[in-house]
Amino acid sequence: MRQKQEKPVIVCPLNWGLGHAARDIPIIRLLKDAGHRVIVATDPKIEKFLSQEFPDLEFEYFPGPKINYTKYGWLLIPKLLFQIPTWIKWYFAELKMIAELVKKHHPKCIISDNRYGARHRRVKSIIITHQLMLKMPNWGRFMEYPVHRFIKFMVEKFDECWIPDNPSESSLSGDLAFKYPLPKTTKFTGALSDFMFQDDELNQSNLKTDILVMLSGPEPQKTMLEMRLYPLLKSLNMKIAILRGEPELTSHSDDDTLKSDSLIQRINHLPRKEIKQLIKETPYIIARAGYTSIMDLWFVNKSALLIPTPGQTEQVYLSEFNRSRHFVVKQNAIDAKNIKKYLNSINNNDQHLFNRNNYLEFVLQSIF
Repeated sequence: MRQKQEKPVIVCPLNWGLGHAARDIPIIRLLKDAGHRVIVATDPKIEKFLSQEFPDLEFEYFPGPKINYTKYGWLLIPKLLFQIPTWIKWYFAELKMIAELVKKHHPKCIISDNRYGARHRRVKSIIITHQLMLKMPNWGRFMEYPVHRFIKFMVEKFDECWIPDNPSESSLSGDLAFKYPLPKTTKFTGALSDFMFQDDELNQSNLKTDILVMLSGPEPQKTMLEMRLYPLLKSLNMKIAILRGEPELTSHSDDDTLKSDSLIQRINHLPRKEIKQLIKETPYIIARAGYTSIMDLWFVNKSALLIPTPGQTEQVYLSEFNRSRHFVVKQNAIDAKNIKKYLNSINNNDQHLFNRNNYLEFVLQSIF
């Protein structure tokens, strides 16, 4: 007689870059450690990334909207607003796809990271988000509260809302989570990063470098930052590693202008354990001001030179809110004259130490 398969937990991360999937790693790990069967519903890029961390993980194809960004930062918000019909279309597509997965797997729980259609009325559904409001440029400030009310309305369709932040003065998300009253179903997981696990420590990294550049975020801005930094860093005559955040690429895709050499290594991807050790050992870190990067740096108690993605108001706000821990500079302000001065402004000797007790394990235990 065929044995009945255990009901799984479906985890569904947003597929805009690797950040959401990366912050879901500790959730997946603790669920698996507790004996739960986990299925990740995502696209091939995220599958490639997570399968390197969990070789035995199960996956289901769950595509997401292809959002078009712009190389002009000031146009980003208007361009995203014009794509709202695409988001609405994908919201209903996600509801349909998740219904099919529920029919196929009969899950005991759905954990959605910022995918508002990944819920089901007959299955306990949880949404993970740190953005209960959207920071708008000056011309759109009047929209912040109505947009918050809409986000809250959508969040309250889930059984629980998990905020990946600390419910105290050590908040990393600031207004994004705390400006307005929280949904009644809110639970705090604490900051989320797989860097929280001490048993993931490596003795040392095989890669020795003076400057680590961690590229992330949407194209074309990610490549534009690499193109801008490459000649500036090359002139410093220091060892540099550029981590490109491309797990689906198995080899370097050097072109005529950007090549690895004796001083600069362009690396498509590294396992998270190696990234953690590399961050700890490298004197100078350059990164975007994405929320996952900020959480990662917080767990290893490291400062960085943060360069917000132009036009991405969330990153502009997060970089300013966390300025006491990091040095912040606009992308167009970096040039050959000041790059070394900015790097020397990173201060890793005077970090604020926080109580890093994490609520995640308790929150996970409470859902079953």
